[in-house]
Amino acid sequence: MLFKYKNNELEPLSFYDYSDFKGKEKDLENLLANNLGNLFIEDGQLMPIFQERQWQEEPDLCALDKDGNLIIFELKRGAVQGDTTIQVMRYAQMYGQMKYHELEQIFQKYKSTSQSLIDAHAETFGIEGKLLTEDSFNR
Repeated sequence: MLFKYKNNELEPLSFYDYSDFKGKEKDLENLLANNLGNLFIEDGQLMPIFQERQWQEEPDLCALDKDGNLIIFELKRGAVQGDTTIQVMRYAQMYGQMKYHELEQIFQKYKSTSQSLIDAHAETFGIEGKLLTEDSFNR
């Protein structure tokens, strides 16, 4: 829930579902992926490394934080079915066990670049000198 701070008091803001704006889930996914570097979490920004492909059993978006931890996004734009939690847990099980070379493969599919995941990560987070090791990713 979001609140507006005014005159030393919190006022709840109205809730809007993304479907209220006639947006599609893919639109929301693209919006998030394209702006993920501008959104901040507790320890800094996130770097998108993968977006789902249509008709594939994949999370909507995968990103890395500055420490190489994998963050999985599964977006829903309206009311969700009861199996959504199972879907998210399945993605966490599948992607949470991926080693660096597997993350590198999905990153290459997403970005179509010759730049390695380690180098792209260092560039995104402004890491100079001591780059993360392959074993540091997705611990």
